[in-house]
Amino acid sequence: MSDSLVAMVTGARVGIGQATAVAFGQAGLRVALTSRSDPGSAVREVEAAGGQAMGVALDLLDRPSIDAAVEKVISEWGGIDILVNNALCDQPGSQALIDEMDFAAFERMIVGEVVNTAYLTRQVLHGQADRKVTVVNIGSAAADFVPRVPIGQGGYSYSYAANKSALHRLGGFLQLEYGERMRAFTVNPGVVRTERLIERLGDLPGSVAPSVPADVVRWLALDPESDALVGQYLHAQKVAKEKGWL
Repeated sequence: MSDSLVAMVTGARVGIGQATAVAFGQAGLRVALTSRSDPGSAVREVEAAGGQAMGVALDLLDRPSIDAAVEKVISEWGGIDILVNNALCDQPGSQALIDEMDFAAFERMIVGEVVNTAYLTRQVLHGQADRKVTVVNIGSAAADFVPRVPIGQGGYSYSYAANKSALHRLGGFLQLEYGERMRAFTVNPGVVRTERLIERLGDLPGSVAPSVPADVVRWLALDPESDALVGQYLHAQKVAKEKGWL
C-alpha cells in the first residue's frame, strides 16, 4: 500500500524535514520535498533510500508559490496523502528580546508559519474529498512554557514561541472540521541535533538525531495503530522510547 502513497514535506532540504523525507523514502513512498532553495541532495537521499522523490519550490511567504507547489504534486502524482508541516519562516532579527524585536520580521513569521501554513493545508485538502489525508504539524515545547532564561542565554524568543503556540491549534481544528477524512497530529520533536541547533547552541547534552522524530512522524502517518492518537499533541522522544527506538 505504502508505495502508492504521496507525502509532501515542507522545509525538507535539511534537518527534521530532510530526515522525515528519507524515512518516507525508506517506506517506499513518493515524496515531494519542498524548500525555498534547491533540495537536490535531500532528493537524492530519498531516492537512495528506496523512495521516489521530487524537489518542489515553495516559499511560505509567497502564496502563488504554495498554489504552484500543491498543483505540481497533485498533477504529477495524482494527489497528496500525507502533509508534514515542518518548514519554519525564520527572519533576521526576529529571534530577539522583545525590547529589541523587529516587529516587521515577527509579522512575516506569523504570516508564514501560521497563516500560510494553514493556507497550504487547506489547499492540499481542497478538491481531495475522496482522500483521507494525514497532516503532521511539527510543533515545539516552546509553545508549552516560558523558558527559565531569555534568548541569548539558552532560551528562545517570544516570537518563536508565539508562532509555535498558534501552530499547535491547527491540528485540533482540522480534526474538528474535517472529521473522518482527516488524521491530524502535532509533534514536539524535543531537542534535536539539527544544523540550526548546533549553529546556535552547540551539540547539547541529551539531544537526539533528526531520525528520531522522523521515525515517529512516519509511524504516525503509516501505522494504523496510531489511529488511537489522532488529534493529539505528542512528544516524539517519549513515543520513540515507548516504541524502543530510543
